[in-house]
Amino acid sequence: MTVQTDEITPADKKLYALRDVTGTVASIPLITGSILSKKLAEGAGTLVFDVKCGSGAFMKTREEAVALAHSLVDGAKAAGRKAAALVTDMSAPLGRAVGNASEVAEALEWLGSNRVGVWSNRGDSIQTLNDSNPTLNDPISLCVELAALMVALTKEISLDDARQMCREKLADGSALAKFEAMVVAQGGDLDAFERRLKKPTFKFKIQAMKSGFVTAIDAEKVGKVALALGAGRLEKTDKIDPLAGITLAVKRGDRVSVGSPLATLESSREPDGLERCAADLLKAFTIGPAAPESAGLVLERID
Repeated sequence: MTVQTDEITPADKKLYALRDVTGTVASIPLITGSILSKKLAEGAGTLVFDVKCGSGAFMKTREEAVALAHSLVDGAKAAGRKAAALVTDMSAPLGRAVGNASEVAEALEWLGSNRVGVWSNRGDSIQTLNDSNPTLNDPISLCVELAALMVALTKEISLDDARQMCREKLADGSALAKFEAMVVAQGGDLDAFERRLKKPTFKFKIQAMKSGFVTAIDAEKVGKVALALGAGRLEKTDKIDPLAGITLAVKRGDRVSVGSPLATLESSREPDGLERCAADLLKAFTIGPAAPESAGLVLERID
């Protein structure tokens, strides 16, 4: 768990800046080189890539994502590594939380921790872990699928056996324990994180303006509102508010009525332009007369 720093891959930042001014950020060969160079340098023997597509992803179309997935897998194999990729849907937010601290807290809930919480109705997602044939419509099952693919490749066992192993690790607390050990090893403090979550936040709810089914939640629009609330930077000098973000009350396919809660905007303080942020967030939701069909989050597997 790390990002580019002055001590780790210092040239990466300069290369990205060069790609930005030369209009080559979207170049698949350069994306492949950037990703693989770091993974290969750290000695990874097996690589599994989650290549997302949709409004909330860098690759907006499935075709672009498939092309990148092939490039990554082929490049890794050419370097002598075992590799595979899943092309997955990111047209809507994966979970309920959009923000820095809230997304970490949500991930801890997925791992089975009761220490922190973002939303209370996690049971529907957790139940899929006991399914013999998960539909891969929820983020926990997607995480299990990615982990299982890594385990299957590394241990050279069947994907079904690997899925079962991963579910067992979630159920017995091993996955959570490993995450906590990784945090401690890098100087993190989960107790301090929990205290931060308990700090008061300014909250503002938006509601459905009509009845029907949530047919779409535009991930890019949701992300831009979270950015405006302080969850990210518009300028390099901007200060990030770790508690800023959005908590969704619904997901695609949910039935809503007029006045039903859709989402809550959150910040450490009342942000500037709150009414505009609320109006923009409302535009991210599409409500129609019928529930949408879903092919699941995994669109394609490349290996």
